[in-house]
Formats: sequence, C-alpha cells, structure tokens
Amino acid sequence: MFEDYSVGQLANQKLREIIEKGISSELLEELQNRDYCKTNFGVNFPVLLKDEGNGKPNRYYAQPLSVNGQSFFLTSEWYQTSSNNDRPHLLRWLKDHGIPEITEEEINQLVVSNIQRNTRNKKGEVWSPWEQPTEDESYELAKTITKYTHFLSPEVVHAITEDNNTKQAHYKAILSEAGIDPELYLWENSPCAFPGVKRADGGDKERQNDNALIIDPDGNFYPLYIWKSIFKLHSFQPDRYSLAHLIDHKGERNRMAEEFDFPSGSHQKPLCGLFSCPTNAAYVPSALMRPTDFNGSLRNLLFQKVFDLYKDCCNIVPADMHLRKPISERWHFSNFEWAEPIGKVEDMKGFFKYRNSYFEKKNRKGHI
Repeated sequence: MFEDYSVGQLANQKLREIIEKGISSELLEELQNRDYCKTNFGVNFPVLLKDEGNGKPNRYYAQPLSVNGQSFFLTSEWYQTSSNNDRPHLLRWLKDHGIPEITEEEINQLVVSNIQRNTRNKKGEVWSPWEQPTEDESYELAKTITKYTHFLSPEVVHAITEDNNTKQAHYKAILSEAGIDPELYLWENSPCAFPGVKRADGGDKERQNDNALIIDPDGNFYPLYIWKSIFKLHSFQPDRYSLAHLIDHKGERNRMAEEFDFPSGSHQKPLCGLFSCPTNAAYVPSALMRPTDFNGSLRNLLFQKVFDLYKDCCNIVPADMHLRKPISERWHFSNFEWAEPIGKVEDMKGFFKYRNSYFEKKNRKGHI
C-alpha cells in the first residue's frame, strides 16, 4: 500500500492527514511528549511542537498543521537505516490510529521491500550488508584508543571557565548586541573558549549588511589556538594525530538527543559553543579517528572520561543535560587506561591576552 512512500513522506502526508482530522486532547499532549514519541515512533524529538510564532524550528517541517484550533509543527526527523529504522514504528501507529486495514504481514513486507529497494544495484541485485564488529571487538579497539587519547588538563579548563564567569555579562552583551544567542556559547559555567561567529561576506546570502554576524561552527582556528598557546608553537598539529571533536555541535545530523537526556522541548538549537570548548576536543591518532565518530559505545566512553575529568571545573553542557549510561558496566571509563592530560595554567597567558584583544577589537568594529 505504501511501498512507494519514504518514511518522511509517510509522516509528512499520512501522519499529518490523520492528526489534522482531529485527535483527542490526551493524544495531542502525548505527541508533544518526547518520551512517548521515542517509545511509539522511535524518533528523538516530540512529533508535534507548538507554534509560538517564531518561525520554523530546527528539525521540523516548514508547513505548520492545525490541531483542535491550535497551530503545531511536525517533526522532520525520520530515518530508515540499518541502525535507526523509524518506518515500522510509524506504520504501526498509522495502523492503530487511522489505517486499520494494514495487516501485520503487510507492514513487515513493506519494511523489507523498502530496505531491499534501497540496496539494489542497477541490475536489480540485492546487496547484503557486510558484518559489523561485535561488541567484544569494539571493546578491544576502545582499550587501544584510550591509551593514546590526549585531553587538556583540568587546570587549563578551570582557568578558561573562571575567565568566562568573571566576564560573562560583558561577553553576553557583545553577543546579544550582534544578534547572536549567548546561551549557545555561555551557559552557566561554560568552558567555551571563543564564540564561533564570523562576519557575513559575499558568500553568505542570509545577512550581508556591514555589521552582520553569522554562526561559524567550523572555524578550526578557535579550538586549535588553545593547544598552540600551551605548546608555544606558531601552529600545532602533532604528527599523525588529529583533533577529534566529541559531542555534536552542528544542527545537521546532531546526535545530542540520542546521547543525552534533557527536558522535552529544550535545547532545540545546537550548542555551537561546543566547537571551541577545550572539554570537547582531544587529540587521537589519525589511524584510529573514525570510531570516535560512529561507534556509539566508544563515543559514550569518551564522554564519560570528559565528564569525570572536568566535573569540578565546569559544565561540559548545560546543567539540565545528562549523559546516558554506558551499555554495560564493563564500558565504564574506569576500566580503561588513559593518557595523562596535557597543559598548565602558566602556559595560557598568551591565550588569555589574545582572547581579550579578540573580543575588544571585534566589539569596537561592531562585528565581534
């Protein structure tokens, strides 16, 4: 019946159609509840978000829908992959709430046929996905990676956080005046080193007036400057090591909702400040980099270490966000060998001098 629909089309057409026909007040509340939506749809955001008149929020379709006289946005975060398949959840809900003629057999056939269609080559041959490493194999890999993962020392992080707290009102005023939400950078006890923003140029179509600012989450200069200060080098990039950014800071493909727990409806915007937080970067051997991006257990392991290392220095993320537990006790960070943290406070004089002049110079020019 729906074999030609993607999971996103099913949501934006059929789910939207059912909801707009009218639902109970109780169900309307549940569709705004993140826990209910995770359990019943497999998605990581509330299916419905109330329209507050501020335009389309991230991760929601642009066209609002009307439910019982109120305006809502419908989430666009629907996936169908081997590791994250929302399709059977959505089909089940559609069957239970508006399309009862769908049978169990039909649901299963539709899911299988859709996956096969996505994995056929031009000759119509179905590709069978290769095997993935087992948990035991990932565990052994993690035991190697942690020995060569280099974090900054807690005293360096503490110094940056204290400087933020001392000058927070001043920094926030500069950001706010420039039209940048300071909470994306300077939450309570934030260790953010620089606000990742830049002046709009000819290639930035959204804002091109003389003093316009846009968020610049990819300015590698910001996180690297801390390491340059500590090692007193013109440019610092250790041979065959790469800087790994840990917690997601971008809006696209952000896994924050999968890896952290936080109140429903909060933190709809990505925390761009994480990109230049000294707590959110570590040097890892280049040959071992990719598991830090795609291995969920290893990512959680690194997060655990970061939270323990800096627990007395700062808030890695806002205080109402909590890291999820590891998949088992053996993945607790204390069961692994870790490299010694790097850096001393006295090495940071050049960094603080530059950071202060950076803020003041940009502020005088009106564009940070």
